[in-house]
Amino acid sequence: MDFRQFKNSGGDIQAAMNGGEVITGLNGRDPDNPSEQAVETEALIDSGRSLTEFASLPIDHSKTLLGANRWLCRGARAGLVISSTGAGKSTTVTQAAIFWSLGETAFGIEPSGPLRILIIQAENDDGDNSEAARGIMDHFGINAAQRAQIAQRTLSIALRGKTGLDFLITLRALCKCWKPDLVIIDPLGVYLGDDPKDAGKAGAFLDGPLGINKLTADLNIGALIVCHTPKTNHRDTTGWNSSQWSYASAGAAVINDSTGCSLIIDQADNDGKLFKFIAGKRGGRIGWEERERYYCHGSDGIYWREATPEDMAVSEVDVSIETHMNHVLEFIDETHPMKKANLITYARKASEHLRRGLAKGAARQAIDLCIAEGKLYEWTERREKLVSFSPPPTQEDSHGG
Repeated sequence: MDFRQFKNSGGDIQAAMNGGEVITGLNGRDPDNPSEQAVETEALIDSGRSLTEFASLPIDHSKTLLGANRWLCRGARAGLVISSTGAGKSTTVTQAAIFWSLGETAFGIEPSGPLRILIIQAENDDGDNSEAARGIMDHFGINAAQRAQIAQRTLSIALRGKTGLDFLITLRALCKCWKPDLVIIDPLGVYLGDDPKDAGKAGAFLDGPLGINKLTADLNIGALIVCHTPKTNHRDTTGWNSSQWSYASAGAAVINDSTGCSLIIDQADNDGKLFKFIAGKRGGRIGWEERERYYCHGSDGIYWREATPEDMAVSEVDVSIETHMNHVLEFIDETHPMKKANLITYARKASEHLRRGLAKGAARQAIDLCIAEGKLYEWTERREKLVSFSPPPTQEDSHGG
């Protein structure tokens, strides 16, 4: 018989687990502690629902914390805020917490109401936090009454020296004591205390018995985790869709698989003035008309402001041709010639000179200018056009003299 039939017929789960009855669904194993296993198993069965039950189950929108349509919910999996070092992740967290604690929209993401927000961070000192909070509140004209509300509903703690299980235990104690609606953890790489590429360690940190997702479920709160992109970032993200952006974080895929929504911040120009905010996982629920929005850093303080049409226009102006030429030269092997077609392909990727790479036509133009100015040499060999920093080998060279 199957497990539910056995249970509904009044069967003794404890006796069955001691070997008195063969039941499907127990993986054919004798647990080390049948009594505890029986209790846990019965609780799991009781918590389950048939698909027919789900079809008629009302959706509890009171669980929604952020977003127009349950983007981040109480008791659900944590969300991710993903970006490269120095892009402004901590500023994003601070600005969002200020507005969400007032019940106001930040970055187009609407809270369900005024939220009580706990920030646990390891990267910023008091001076950094002061600059950000002052810059944001001053720029947006946060008045005295609003500042008093923010003081009551936000708490930022610099937690250092605790990683892995030690961190998770401390985090749980802090959340139980201060009772936030939302906890923000900044960043994952520090508090994990291990290689984020280790799927087992990362998975346990998020989904283990004391993991972040168990914390949100046990305390009925929401969580956002700040994490970095890979350290060396020469990925050509041109044309990436929301599914690809959902895996933008550094580390094992389980980090993205074990979390719910994601917000990605990506530099959108070559000089770090324009940034694209991308709704990744569950992006259709965030409440934006499009899956991306554009923001710029403030010029008179630390804060984010929405990009203007003028900002967008400036970002589209071509950088100097000299920059294009230096960009293509980055991909040349110093000791061996390479196919010109391959160099055109490589030039479409990012480099230290160009964040977004070059379009195919611009790449070909920059290569031809490098050849015209003597920065590169070009020749044909076996019907393939080759380029190199060195002149082509002579016939005499190719025959060894």
